Amino acid sequence: MKKIKLPKVPKKGPKDPDKVRFARWKKMSKKKRVLLTLLAVAVIAGAGFYAHSRSVAADNVDSYSTSTLERTDVLHEVKTSGKIESTLSQNITASGEGKIMKVYAKEGDQVTKGEALAQLDTSAVDKQIADAEKAHSQEVKAARSAMDTAQSDYDAAKMNYKVGDISKLELEKARTALISARSDYREKTSDNSSVSTLEDQRDACTIRATANGTITSANATVGSTTSGSLFTIENPKSLKISVKVNEYDVNSVKPGQTAIVKTEMTGSREFKGKVTHVSTTAIKSEDGKTETSGKAQFAVAIKILNPTEKVRIGGNARAAIVLGGRRNVLAVTVDSITTDDNGDHVVFTYTGSGDNVHAKAIKVETGVTNDIYQAVTGDGLKEGMEILNNADGLTDGQKIKLES
Repeated sequence: MKKIKLPKVPKKGPKDPDKVRFARWKKMSKKKRVLLTLLAVAVIAGAGFYAHSRSVAADNVDSYSTSTLERTDVLHEVKTSGKIESTLSQNITASGEGKIMKVYAKEGDQVTKGEALAQLDTSAVDKQIADAEKAHSQEVKAARSAMDTAQSDYDAAKMNYKVGDISKLELEKARTALISARSDYREKTSDNSSVSTLEDQRDACTIRATANGTITSANATVGSTTSGSLFTIENPKSLKISVKVNEYDVNSVKPGQTAIVKTEMTGSREFKGKVTHVSTTAIKSEDGKTETSGKAQFAVAIKILNPTEKVRIGGNARAAIVLGGRRNVLAVTVDSITTDDNGDHVVFTYTGSGDNVHAKAIKVETGVTNDIYQAVTGDGLKEGMEILNNADGLTDGQKIKLES
C-alpha cells in the first residue's frame, strides 16, 4: 500500500505577552474591565498629584540671605562735613599805606612772635622824626635858658629884699617865676611825645609776626604798596573742622563729645576729634539775618586731636559726632533679631546644604542699637558665622533655601 505524506505542521513558538494579556482582557466581563480602568486612572492621577504636591512644597520654601557676624561699631552719631582749618589763624596787615622795601619771610616758613617779616619805606617818617627831634631840642634849650634867667632874677630879688629895695611880694613873684621855669624845663626834657609818636609809626613800618606758627600765605612783594593781608600765620599741627549741624540735631551736640574724623586726603583712616564749640545762634546770611526758610544750621567746631602731616589746612573732612553707643562689638542687623515662643531674643544660623537646609536658632542677649545694627552676645555666637537676615517669623528647624 502506498504511503501518503502529510504536510508538515509548524511548531508553535512562545506566546506573545501582549496578545496573552489582550486575550485575558477580552475574556473579562465588561464590568470588571471598567473597574480596572478606573483603578488605573486613579493610580496615575494620585502619582501625578503627589509629584505636583512635592514640587509645590519645594517652591514654597522661603529664601533667606545671610550676613557674616563681625565686630563693628554700634554708635549714635550726628554726621556732618566741613573744611579743615587751623585753630590759630591770624592775618597780618600794615597799619597804614606804604611801599614794601624788603620781604624776609615766604610761604612755608616757621616764624616766632615778634619776628620781622617785611620792611616798609621809612624815609618820610625818618625826616619827620629828625625835624621833631630838632624842634624838641630847641624847645629844651629855650626852657633851660628861661630857667637860668629865672634863677638869676630870684637870686637878685633875695639880695634886694635883704637891703630893703623890694617888697616881700616882689620876692615871692620872683620865686614863683623860678618854680614855673623849672617845671617847664622838666616837662620839655621828659616829654618827647611828638617824637615818640613818630617813632611808633616808624616801628610799624616793620611788619612782624603776631604769633608763633607757619606762614601759610605771603602776599607781600618788594616794590608794591601795602594792601589787605600781607601774611597769614597758622599752626598746621593744631587743626579743627568747622562744620554745620541741623537744628534737629544741635541740642544733642555738646562741647567735649568725641568725634570720628576722616579726610579726603587720608581715605579711610580715622582721626580722633573733640567738639570744642557749639554756636548758640543759627548761622546768619550776609545781611546779618537768620534764614527764615528751610532748616536752620548751627556752626560747630571739632578739634582734630591726632592729625598727621598728611592732614592739610583747607582740605575737606567728614565727621561723625558720637552721641552714644559702643565700639568693636559683635553686632547683627536689627532685622536679624526676633523672639521665640518663650519670648527670648534669638538670631538664626543654618545647618545642612543644597536642598536640605534648616534654620538653627541661637539665643542671644541684646545690647546697644542704632538704626542699622544691634550688639548681641550669646554662647552660640562665633565671629565669622553666617546669620540669616529678615528673621521675623522663622522657627527653629524650619526648612529654608539660601539665596546665592
